[in-house]
Amino acid sequence: MPHLTAQTEILPEQGPYPVGLWDTVLIHPTERFPYGDYSGGKPFFVQVWYPLAERPSGASLHLGDLLRLRGRDRATALHDSTIVLWRQTIVRDGLMPDRRLQFEPDHIWPADSLQAMLTLLLEQPMEVFPAGRAAEGRFPLVIYHHGAQSMPFENHLLCEALASRGFVVVASGFNLANDLMPDALLRSMEGAKPADDLLFVLDFARRLPMADADHAYGVGFSAGAQALLQLDMRPGPKPFRAIVCLHTTLEDKSVAYITEKGWWEDLLPIFRGEAVYAVTPTWLLAPQSWYIVEPDSLAGSGAAPSGELRFKAPRFEAFQANRKFTPYRFVTVQYPLAHDGFISMGNWRYLLRDRFAYPDLRELGWEYRGHLAVNRLVADILQWHAAGADLREEWLLLPFTMERP
Repeated sequence: MPHLTAQTEILPEQGPYPVGLWDTVLIHPTERFPYGDYSGGKPFFVQVWYPLAERPSGASLHLGDLLRLRGRDRATALHDSTIVLWRQTIVRDGLMPDRRLQFEPDHIWPADSLQAMLTLLLEQPMEVFPAGRAAEGRFPLVIYHHGAQSMPFENHLLCEALASRGFVVVASGFNLANDLMPDALLRSMEGAKPADDLLFVLDFARRLPMADADHAYGVGFSAGAQALLQLDMRPGPKPFRAIVCLHTTLEDKSVAYITEKGWWEDLLPIFRGEAVYAVTPTWLLAPQSWYIVEPDSLAGSGAAPSGELRFKAPRFEAFQANRKFTPYRFVTVQYPLAHDGFISMGNWRYLLRDRFAYPDLRELGWEYRGHLAVNRLVADILQWHAAGADLREEWLLLPFTMERP
């Protein structure tokens, strides 16, 4: 594998279709959602990524356009709180997650450097266009569920890649919070019904004229992946032909740890091997954990040089008991990809590499490469399922293996 330098361009692999994007807001007719100044039904800010018939002649969208969610007149307080949370989340998780920052000496920046970074980020172009005429036909449907305390467009590069390959991707906001309120996040998630919310959004998505409702797939990240697993445990018809989970965070945890913490009670039937209704083919993607061996622990052993980087693959222990019901495929990302590295939002710092002198630029490039590799793998998995192809894991994963330079 060639070494990646700071100057190496990394481009996502696109399919044959130009991509359109439109958004709407759904108001749940019965689920009440009193929150701040809002007291109506629970709103779901939804974005639909889909194949266009032809590439429009006008300008493409920018990242900042993702903030122009509709429905302000129907859910003003929640709309505004979404914007507030977005700004704070990208600064915390997307721009400076415990990293040092250095500015190029020949640039003069405002005193508020984070505001400068945010402004530049909003100006980043996408290969996505405002709503236009959809391509002819009906396309397989993908429901994307974001992680906790996040946004429907947290993984916009994946949504774009899937739509360009001939999928209709519906990404919704599933939990709402306002960081201006002290305990807003917890209160917004109390009493949440992730499986019910998924079905509500799925009912809307199935009625889209360009979507093939008989070929629906679920993709989720972190808490969103856990929500998909909860839905699959329900008795009755299965809404998805396959599920792809991007790091549920449970793949490298023992059953004893999960039981002791008690944070995942809704998933206990899986860990106990009792989820008899969870039968949808499910792909679990998880990263290797890594650590640096301290010099003192190697003194005199001759086992490794000081500061050696070592990796530990996830064992997927929590899911082993339920393999008798669920056809799991365990996929290890053979690269030290951080949890947020699975989503586009966690890789936004790389987009600003030409304007900010990040001291860890080389590592940023490799993590971004890993993110795009995961996106390609997810798209391949869904395309093979949609085509009814014979999935051979050894063939599928060979081009996906990542090696650290």
